[in-house]
This record gives sequence, C-alpha cells and structure tokens, in this order.
Amino acid sequence: MPRPRRAHGRPGTAVIPPAWEADHAVVAAKTFTATVKIWPRATAPDIKDDLSYDDAGSPSPVYVGGARIQVLSGGRDAANQMIGDQAVSSVAYLVAIDREAAPIRRGYVVEVVTSNDATLQDGRRLAVERVDRGSLRFERDLYCTDQLEEATP
Repeated sequence: MPRPRRAHGRPGTAVIPPAWEADHAVVAAKTFTATVKIWPRATAPDIKDDLSYDDAGSPSPVYVGGARIQVLSGGRDAANQMIGDQAVSSVAYLVAIDREAAPIRRGYVVEVVTSNDATLQDGRRLAVERVDRGSLRFERDLYCTDQLEEATP
C-alpha cells in the first residue's frame, strides 16, 4: 500500500524532536568567541523634597558569558549624523548569546569583556535595540547599536 501524500512521520510522533533546541544550542555555543556582560540601563534615583537622593547603585548583570558578535552595518552603511560639531555614526551589531539567558530588553547595555577582535576589547559598550523571540531557537539574538563610533569623512 503506498504511503499517503503529505505524511510527516509516523502517527503520534512530533515533527520536531523534543530535544531539538538543546541539541543544537551546544553547536551554537561553540561559535561564541567573545565574552560579554549585559545589564539593565540605570534608573534615575527618586529625588526627595530637599533635593537629596539615595544612590541607586549599579544594576547587577543579568548575563555574563559567551557571545558571538557580528557587524551588520558599518562604513558606508552606517547611519551618520551630526551631534554638535562632531560627526557620529551608528553601527549595528548582532550579538548572539546563550538561549537560556535571563530576559533581556531594549535599552540594556552589552559590554564586550573579551573578544578575538582587538577593536572590540577597549571597553566597547553596545545598546540593545531589539531582541529576537521565537518558540524554536538555539541562541538568543540581540540587535545592538554602537553610537560612539566617529564617522569617517
């Protein structure tokens, strides 16, 4: 008897195996050639009536670990603008981190701690602009910008 068309496996079996994400996350983690620290942006302290305030302290990192950093735009693709008398370009990066990391939101800060790219090791800080979400993923993708690059003339 011929098999019916559009048959996706045997009856009762899942199309995507239950351990698919975890199995592939191991491979993705092997591509992490940088180490990053990610923390929420600082919050403004509550100012009292006498104009004094308590130091809110530095927020704790929500992620410290491996990452893969890829430039998405730069050079001629960078968004150039003038701020005061200084030309500044916004460079976009894709920062891939472990899929099990704590929730990360727009506005969080990504600090590059170590990298095999020497130009990223100077305390470079990136701002998270967008976070990819999905029900099937083996890494978490953060789209970040670096606003402190000097534009080239």
